[in-house]
Amino acid sequence: MDRFNELKVFISVAETGGFAKAAARLRSSPPAVTRTVAALEQRVGVQLFNRTTRMVSMTEAGRRFLEHARRILTDLDVAESELAGESTMPSGHLTITSPVTMGRMMLPSIVTDFLHAHPHVTAKVLLFDRITNLIEEGFDVGLRVGQLPDSSLIARQVGEVQRILVASPAYLSKNGTPKAPTDLKHHSMIAFTGLLPNREWVFGEGKTARRLMLKPRFEINDAAAAIAAAEGGGGNATAMANLGWMYANGTGVAKDPRQAAEWVFKAVKAGNDFSIKQMTENASAYTKQFRREFQRLMKEAGVYDGRIGGSFGPGTRRAIEALPAAG
Repeated sequence: MDRFNELKVFISVAETGGFAKAAARLRSSPPAVTRTVAALEQRVGVQLFNRTTRMVSMTEAGRRFLEHARRILTDLDVAESELAGESTMPSGHLTITSPVTMGRMMLPSIVTDFLHAHPHVTAKVLLFDRITNLIEEGFDVGLRVGQLPDSSLIARQVGEVQRILVASPAYLSKNGTPKAPTDLKHHSMIAFTGLLPNREWVFGEGKTARRLMLKPRFEINDAAAAIAAAEGGGGNATAMANLGWMYANGTGVAKDPRQAAEWVFKAVKAGNDFSIKQMTENASAYTKQFRREFQRLMKEAGVYDGRIGGSFGPGTRRAIEALPAAG
C-alpha cells in the first residue's frame, strides 16, 4: 500500500475525529479508511487510535506520530512544488545540428537570443551538409530543409524557403539562358548534394511539379561552394532563395538588385527573421536600388509605412526599422 496515502488517511482521521468524516473528506468509504489505518497500525506495531462505538481518540503514540506524519507530507509537498517550478524553467545542454550555410545564417543570432532568454541553458551547434542521425549522434534538435522521411521523431515547420536556379552572367552569355527545365539537359549542372541527394531536380509549373533526373557535371557537399562554382562560370546550380542577400551587391548570380530584393522579401514574408537580420548586418553591401526595391515590396504588403506595422514578427520589425533609408 502507498505509505504516503496511509499518512494522509491517518492525518484526516486525526483532524476530523472519525473514520466516516475522514472518508467524506477524502471522498472514500469508511471501511476503506478503517482498513488503511489498521494496516498502518499493524506495520508500525503501535495502536494510534482508541476506538469506541461513540468516538475515536488518539493515543499518546498517535499524537507523537501525527507530528512526524504532517512534517513528512509537508516536506513532500515542498519538494514537488520546487520540482514543478524547475520543470517550467528550461535548463540543461541543448545540442543542435543544421546544414552549414543555413546554420551560419540563422543559428548564431537565434541561439544567442534563446540563451539570453534562458540563462540556465547551454548550447552547442554542429553544422554538417549531410543528414545526421539525431538519436545515434546525440542531437536534441535538427534543422532540416525539404521533405522528411517517415520516422518517430517530432517535426515542426518553422519557415519556408524557395529553391532557385542560379548561373553567372558570363556562363549564360556563353551558353545561353535555359527557357524551360528540359533545356537544362544541354547545360552543365552543379549539384549541391544536400539539396539533391538522389539527383532529382524538381521544378514548379503552376500547381504541378516537374521532376527531372539530371546528371550533374560537378557535385559538391557545401552549398556556398556550389554557388561559388556557379559564380565562377561552372554552370547552373540550385540555391535557397534566402541566400539572395549574398548577391544583392552585384557580385553574385542574381540578375539584378530587384530580383535579390524579391528573394529576400519572400523569405522574410515566410517568417524567416534571419533574412532581414542578415540584410541589416550587411547593409553596407547593398545598393540603393536594392533598398528602394525592398522597401517598395514592404509598402505594397502593408508592412512598411515609415512607422513599421503589419504582421511581421517583432524581430523582423526591429530589423526593418534599422534598415538604411533608400536614397
